[in-house]
Amino acid sequence: MAGRRSLSRLFIHFGMLCAALAFASWWTSHTILDTSRTRRVTQAVLENADVRRFVANHVASATAPQLSAGATANKGAYADRLDAVLRQHDIQVKLEDFVVDAHERLLGERSQPAVLDQATVRTLVKGAFPTMSAADLEKVHAVRFDVPQSQTLFKGRETFAHRFWLYFLGAVVLLAIGFVTTDDRRSALKLVGKWLVGITVAHLIVLWIVPVLILPAVTTNPWAQLVSAIARAVGAGIVTGLVVLAVVGVVCLFVDHFIPAGASHSPGD
Repeated sequence: MAGRRSLSRLFIHFGMLCAALAFASWWTSHTILDTSRTRRVTQAVLENADVRRFVANHVASATAPQLSAGATANKGAYADRLDAVLRQHDIQVKLEDFVVDAHERLLGERSQPAVLDQATVRTLVKGAFPTMSAADLEKVHAVRFDVPQSQTLFKGRETFAHRFWLYFLGAVVLLAIGFVTTDDRRSALKLVGKWLVGITVAHLIVLWIVPVLILPAVTTNPWAQLVSAIARAVGAGIVTGLVVLAVVGVVCLFVDHFIPAGASHSPGD
């Protein structure tokens, strides 16, 4: 009896581990690992001052040598002008491809550098210096950004991207075995409840608090800020999902109030 109960609890533990991985896979595959959504949140990304300033500084450094010395003698002031241009919504829309390329590079989906195309760079320069001559603008070319590949995101993509159903089916099978073989279903439900509460806390910390709240506070790295901005823009729904998980977990913990004592054993036990 004790051995059977221990075995069923082991199945439940592994089943809930698969459930935790399934939730993480679903969330990351629809947020920070999903570059198809990045295009829709470009404005939110460029509202991040560190990302916007980095782009402005890099464009200023890349284009200043090509322009008249008088216009770009003070690179700090030039970058300030570009930063102001990057605040404009109609300009931010033009950077959608660049932001997607940078995100793909961070994930390891892209081997080439992220490139701000010539037309967009000329639009930025023209916005910074409206009176700049056409001859000077003709000298402006595309600007490359050597985006580093994030090993954390790369490993995360290998582990979680598009594997929701694999983890989900594993959870269903293992939990079914655990409940079929147990002789105390109330205790099994309580164990599931503990796991659900634990999953809620762990996922809230790892998938929301760390990337959205802590990361921006501890680093000014523009690429980390880009990931944080994407997570904030597309991951708000995670809180709702986690609340649901927590409520279900609490209900399972109070199973004694819902299942009579005589119903806790398997038929025939």
